[in-house]
Amino acid sequence: MIKLRDRIIEPDTVTARIGFCDKVAKETGEPMNLLIAHFKGPPVLARGQHFKSDVKPALSGRESFEEAVRNSGLTLEQQSYLLGL
Repeated sequence: MIKLRDRIIEPDTVTARIGFCDKVAKETGEPMNLLIAHFKGPPVLARGQHFKSDVKPALSGRESFEEAVRNSGLTLEQQSYLLGL
């Protein structure tokens, strides 16, 4: 969810999954068109985060929806469910 919030996932790989977008829209109570517009916006760094580093955090490239799910630490069953939406 954090990657969706921060728009780290390639938007076309999310919006092509209408079942997933529909479920997120219903769960959040937001209209589908607003949700899709959010996903298509530019990536952002979360505000209010504190970093202990000599280097300022920077945005990295976006990843596909499938890559985000596979790298999420979810169980195989949970991954299959999300990728099946």
